[in-house]
Amino acid sequence: MRQILDIARNCYQKIGIPTDSNVAERITFQQNVTYNEEELKYILCFQQEAGWFDVDDNFVLEPIVDFCMQNNAVDRVQVKESINKCIIRSNGLVLIEKARKFYDCFYENKQFLF
Repeated sequence: MRQILDIARNCYQKIGIPTDSNVAERITFQQNVTYNEEELKYILCFQQEAGWFDVDDNFVLEPIVDFCMQNNAVDRVQVKESINKCIIRSNGLVLIEKARKFYDCFYENKQFLF
């Protein structure tokens, strides 16, 4: 959870989100997400700051899996399968749409919690 908070803080500063905003909490727990411009920028920023993209803006499986595994004793193979599905679904989209599609897929398919 500490890593999530650190990334959120960086993204708030980078994007200019007020510190009293609850966007990080709403995105992290998928509550009342409307996909407004601020939320989309935050989703993309979070994924970038977490190191989930390569230099060509393609998702990289292992850093995402490692991030998801850090607080849990869940099956790595199952996590990889879920994440890989989301990477495949988001391929070929422009960056902001890729970030959103991955986010949606992640929450639709995840069977583990951070």
